[in-house]
Amino acid sequence: MKKTAIILLAFGIVAIVVLAGCTQQQGGQQLVQYVCSNGTVVVDKNSCPVVPAGASQPIRELTVDEELSVCAGMPELQGTSFENTCITGLAAKLNDAELCKEVSSDQRTFCYSAVAEVAENPEVCLEAGTQKDQCYSAYAMNKDDALICDKITEVSLKDSCYSNFATKLGDTTLCDKIKTADQKNNCYYQIAQRLGDSSLCQKITNASMKDNCLQQTSRTQVGTPENK
Repeated sequence: MKKTAIILLAFGIVAIVVLAGCTQQQGGQQLVQYVCSNGTVVVDKNSCPVVPAGASQPIRELTVDEELSVCAGMPELQGTSFENTCITGLAAKLNDAELCKEVSSDQRTFCYSAVAEVAENPEVCLEAGTQKDQCYSAYAMNKDDALICDKITEVSLKDSCYSNFATKLGDTTLCDKIKTADQKNNCYYQIAQRLGDSSLCQKITNASMKDNCLQQTSRTQVGTPENK
């Protein structure tokens, strides 16, 4: 579904450009380019070849550079860069993470994770360089795959990944993998409250949190229909 949405978005953007043209900056001057029906990119839309009524014309596939030129100069509206969105869609469509380098640095993680998700290959995140952990984290969440958390090297981000899945799945074995004491304790606490299982409170190393956990779970157990 995500793959289809990304590709449809990219096609939608290209369709808009075909109709309205793409504005770029060249030598301080605005340059508007058009994509003809046969795939040719021109500056003057009147230069597009005329196709006689009823006749068909072979469509030439755009080169990667030509497709990138369509994305170039797209506007930014309400904080969303359509140029970045266009390039991300193109990268995902072509399964080419190298194109993510053309995206602004603050949006590259999304680009790499989009390519990885569409390709169903988390190893694409390795191409994200210093952003690979963020890419793995996004992939894990979007693909609902807790195993990807193991690939994250940055401790706090890995712990957050484990914690999110642990509380979501009620799986304390994921809490066991958390390195940060506070986050591990909180993980046990959240699942104990969710399941009403006081035995999980015993795993908490912080004394006050453990006591609070035991009190809360005992109230939950007293309030259950079986104990009334």
